[in-house]
Amino acid sequence: MVFAISLIVLLYAAYTDLTKRIIPNWLVLTALLVGFGYHLYRGSIIYAIAGVMLTVVLLIILKLFMSLGEGDIKFSLALGALLGPAAILVVLGSLVLAVIVGLLCRQREISVPLAPYMLIAFSLIGGVSVAFFC
Repeated sequence: MVFAISLIVLLYAAYTDLTKRIIPNWLVLTALLVGFGYHLYRGSIIYAIAGVMLTVVLLIILKLFMSLGEGDIKFSLALGALLGPAAILVVLGSLVLAVIVGLLCRQREISVPLAPYMLIAFSLIGGVSVAFFC
């Protein structure tokens, strides 16, 4: 269930991030509430809390070394609530993919929408980790 919800949220976020360069706040808030609600219903609220807390720590560390958009940060926290600790794999995977694309484009300062990379990382990594953690 959480896999399908996450996939739908990521698809819409990737679309809006590519076309409008924004991730809507209503999508972030909805994903956050659905994530906490889902894990509360399943009796695994600790997964949602752990996912958000681990994502916060990761993003604080990454924000010191690289530039991340506020929408990407908020959306990563919502993914933390949805996916639990598995969100770290998706966020790290998306950042690795974005860095690889940046290096291939050979531009030092490139503004890349991160949500499409989160979708790709979720497709590659997320399915396995969500099935394991949730």
